[in-house]
Amino acid sequence: MAPLNSWEVIEPANYFKSFVDQSSRPDGRDWNTARPISVRVGSIGTAEGSATVRLGNTTIVCGVKAELCRPSLEHPTRGFVVPNVELYPCCSSTFKASLYNAGPPGEKAISTSQFLQRLLQNNEIIDYEQLCVVPNKWAWCLYCDILCLDYDGNLIDSSLLSLVAALLHLSLPTVNIDPDTEALSLSQKHTQKLTIKVLMLKLIDRL
Repeated sequence: MAPLNSWEVIEPANYFKSFVDQSSRPDGRDWNTARPISVRVGSIGTAEGSATVRLGNTTIVCGVKAELCRPSLEHPTRGFVVPNVELYPCCSSTFKASLYNAGPPGEKAISTSQFLQRLLQNNEIIDYEQLCVVPNKWAWCLYCDILCLDYDGNLIDSSLLSLVAALLHLSLPTVNIDPDTEALSLSQKHTQKLTIKVLMLKLIDRL
């Protein structure tokens, strides 16, 4: 998290205008220079898939846990991907703490989670049917916990990058079903990777 400039806090409009007049940014970049990006997968050993993304001074980690569930009646051959963004005061003073950090997520965390959900569903980034195990009976539900460790802007871009990288790293176990009892068992000998159908990520460089 970059330290706040007192001028930025007191007069934010004039602060940013001074950089516009110089055709530069507060971190020293010019208009056409993107923030540096680094991606590391496998950062959480207990998750089925994980990734850590650093975009400028913003650091996001995403861990994916897979659970078997019942498909919805509306889409009996599709599974679920549930992104959940968490923003704690330790990553930025922008996010104020409630008593003992209790209570529901903040508005920015909720809106970012909802945006990622819509983005996955509306842009065919992932084919949800590959998460189906048995139509009308069993499907994978992927819980994607996205935690901001250090916040300095670009929340949506960095969260999306970490989510997609974690899904690409994801390995789903083989599901075996007993034909007599219909009992389920999981095998790690043969795992399944997800296919990302469309990956068109336009990085929007924000201050």
